[in-house]
Amino acid sequence: MILTVTPSPAVDLTLELGQLELGAVNRSDHSEQEASGKGVNVSWALHRAGIETLALFPAGGTGKSFMTRALNDAQLPHRVVPIAAELRANVTLRPHLGLETKINSPGSPLSGEETSAFFLAIDQELSQASDVCICGSVPQGAPDDLIADIVRNAKRRGVRTLVDTSGTALDRAIDACPDIVTPNVHELFEITHTPLTTLGEVITASELIRSRGVETVVVTLGAAGALLVDSDGALWARATGVKPINSVGAGDALLAGLVSQKESPAEVLRTAVWWASSAVESMTTLFRLNPALLEGVKVTRDFSLSTTVN
Repeated sequence: MILTVTPSPAVDLTLELGQLELGAVNRSDHSEQEASGKGVNVSWALHRAGIETLALFPAGGTGKSFMTRALNDAQLPHRVVPIAAELRANVTLRPHLGLETKINSPGSPLSGEETSAFFLAIDQELSQASDVCICGSVPQGAPDDLIADIVRNAKRRGVRTLVDTSGTALDRAIDACPDIVTPNVHELFEITHTPLTTLGEVITASELIRSRGVETVVVTLGAAGALLVDSDGALWARATGVKPINSVGAGDALLAGLVSQKESPAEVLRTAVWWASSAVESMTTLFRLNPALLEGVKVTRDFSLSTTVN
């Protein structure tokens, strides 16, 4: 079973608009509401692909009721740790013309007692897990090393650990030596403070992360694909023939693809980029895998280090 842990879940509201005009009344043509959060999105993708998963997260208020109802309706296994605070809501404004705008609220705060209950629930579920994906930000009130502590506990139990977070939480998590981290270029720069304009520079920065004890670094590069760096060197995967509609959740889809199998690194990366490509062709994070896109994903070790990534 693949356990996903989401310290800061959310109800995601997407509003489709004819146009977006600041300082004026805008009317939505259509709206969608989803049970979300980075780890929850990973579990959605795995569940829809028929892979056993359990989504674990803290939630309270009416948002908790919505999340529970949505996941129950989809028969997606989950465990909610009750908290006093209302679950946060994120809003995506998607005009027909113009750039998509996403507004993320801060994570619902956790008290010390709630943080302890959250950690205990994770510890209980680890006994049934082969892998744990710890995804998203650390909420207010929880310690910065929360994700690092989850990693250390999972590693003691022999559970493979994958981390997708940023900033201080990522820096602390790296010290706990997770098996895989999946930063994007911006998050990698925050940690390494090195130039990241070419594939060669991304590899150099990834090796700085690996030198601290991380086995594999997978860097998401947006339209430039993804780069996997491990003890055997670097693999670059890129997709062709993708018609992007919505980039929200693409990184979560990539992580779900990474953890979905344990083949060779090249096949794992190919699968991950395929899942991400399928996600960006979907209007929502609840995407379906598009078999036609798999043929367009190319993985290679033979590439120019001077290839630009932005």
